Amino acid sequence: MSEGLQSKNIMIVGKSMVARMMIQDGIMSHYPDWEFIQAASIEKAADSCWEMQFDFIIIDSVISNNTDLDTLSNILKKQKRAKAAIMVKQLPNELMLKINQLKLFMLDKPIYGDDLINFIES
Repeated sequence: MSEGLQSKNIMIVGKSMVARMMIQDGIMSHYPDWEFIQAASIEKAADSCWEMQFDFIIIDSVISNNTDLDTLSNILKKQKRAKAAIMVKQLPNELMLKINQLKLFMLDKPIYGDDLINFIES
C-alpha cells in the first residue's frame, strides 16, 4: 500500500447493492482500513456529500438524465478534493458529452479486478 493512500473515504454510488459490495470488496482487498459509504442513487449520494468530504467517488451507471448530471455537478463542486470516476457501458451521446465536461475518469464496463485500483493509484 502506498504511504499517501492511507485513511481515505470513498463514496460508492450504484443502484445494485451487489455491485456496490463488489466494488467495495475489490478496493478493501488492497486498502482494508479505508472508510466506505454507499448510496443507491445520485440523490442519496448528494445527501452524504454535504456531511463529509470524500477522497474518491465511484459512480456505477446511475446517471440517466440531465437532472442526475446537475446533481453530480453539485456534488463535485462540494467535493473539491475528491477524485471521481464513472463506470459506464453505454450512455446517450448528449450525456457522455456532459460527463466529459465534468472531467470524470471513465471506467468502461465490464470492470476487472485491477481497474479500480489503477484508478485510485493513478
